[in-house]
Amino acid sequence: MGHALALHLLRAHRVDAPRRPSRLRVAAVPTAPRAPRGAGLAARLHRDVPARARAQSRVPAAHDRGAAATAARPVRGAGARGARGGAIVSEARVPESIARAVREDILRGRYRPGDRLPSERELAQQAGANRGSAREALKILAQQRLIEIRPGGARVGPLHQARLDVLRDMIRAGDGADPALMAQLLDVHELLLAGAARLAAERASDDELARAVALLGVLSDPEREADYPATLVSLIEGIAEASHNLVLRMVGNGLLVILASVVPVMRRLRPPHATLVPAVRDVRAALEARDAARAEQAVRALLRIKREHVLKQLERGALEA
Repeated sequence: MGHALALHLLRAHRVDAPRRPSRLRVAAVPTAPRAPRGAGLAARLHRDVPARARAQSRVPAAHDRGAAATAARPVRGAGARGARGGAIVSEARVPESIARAVREDILRGRYRPGDRLPSERELAQQAGANRGSAREALKILAQQRLIEIRPGGARVGPLHQARLDVLRDMIRAGDGADPALMAQLLDVHELLLAGAARLAAERASDDELARAVALLGVLSDPEREADYPATLVSLIEGIAEASHNLVLRMVGNGLLVILASVVPVMRRLRPPHATLVPAVRDVRAALEARDAARAEQAVRALLRIKREHVLKQLERGALEA
């Protein structure tokens, strides 16, 4: 019996020999992927979406060539709902919102000429929208000649081939006014308007000249300072019309659209009215005398006063104050 008990105890406390470990396949732990260039798309699409609406809606993480991106929030109007259940923005505006965000990426240099843009599926995931909205957004960018849609995907085109109206977004690409681009815009403005003034002095009818002179009178009146922006636009249109040059008018009209879009910026950066009055009076006198060379010089002098003041203000960060 003692032998049996000993055998039982031996079995109960037996220490097994160590087994040879089996060969297991261990999956490699993936390293954190680099965030794709479109990873911030959703954040910019939703910068003005109420926080409550953002918290209520989430979409799966976006992918760029297989790499996981940051989780994207739904675009305004792409299914996101406000606190009361109403759509934040109409579905029709979703493609425009996506196009605007991608356009900002292009204009800020995140995508360069020749770069491939995210696919429709990737854009839709990043924006929390459907592929149809992403497809329409790419069409908008193609119509503006910012991108070229080819088999295999959309690629960024040469910026100088873009339509003129893209300038509005280029100037405001930094949520302000780009000083370098504003300088170029003002250079072209000077070339066109000074040349138009020269032609107007030579070719304008008496009525056209009288209207231009009357507008210049408003610009030089200290009591009409509040009317300056609108009057200046009317004067530019009037001088272009009085030049009797169709091509100049067509180009000038396109530039006027750009200038009108930055009127709030220009109003804040405009030099003191008193510094402009002498130059405005010189333009008026030159046109009244039908002195073409003097009219051209006077307009250049006026616009250069404005140009220098605007660029100095931008360099000082006047719009950020």
